[in-house]
Amino acid sequence: MHPMRRIEEIKSTLEDGEEGAAEIRAAARLLEVAVPLGNVLSAVAADEFRAALIGCSEGRPSSEARAWLTLAAAGSKRARLTLAWRASEVLRATDVAEVYMSHRGNLKEECRRRAGRAGDGDVAGAWMLLAWLTVSDLRRLVRARPTLASSLHRARASRRGLTRALVSPAPGSAAVSGIPSFG
Repeated sequence: MHPMRRIEEIKSTLEDGEEGAAEIRAAARLLEVAVPLGNVLSAVAADEFRAALIGCSEGRPSSEARAWLTLAAAGSKRARLTLAWRASEVLRATDVAEVYMSHRGNLKEECRRRAGRAGDGDVAGAWMLLAWLTVSDLRRLVRARPTLASSLHRARASRRGLTRALVSPAPGSAAVSGIPSFG
């Protein structure tokens, strides 16, 4: 059967809500057994989403092909949002929190830059996928994952502490006593 016809068939049975998300996650887990996670995340993050997933399905056993086509049937936005949680598990929580806090204006650029620095593999694929999220999508992800939320909280507290230290020097320091400091 032609891949587009199979995608339409799968799309007609793919449910909305959590049931559909569970099916998308199950497809990704099945693929993780056969191919590295970074390859799955990179394919879902591809600019030519549907063509990339159809290409990945070609020549694969039927269960794997169906899993690739299930991701394609879900659509780029839905598949990326569903797999963003898995992508965030690959990355260090502090890195995700830093990108969220510091790079909101150029989130996509920063995620792609980090993917490029990571080279190939799971980390690169994860950053490539997160590059497609909006700031509000990333905010929801950070708030939903306890490790990300706590890293964000610590980073904000650290930043507030650093700002306070720069604005108001400690009592008895050279800046307070009027004695110039020469290093």
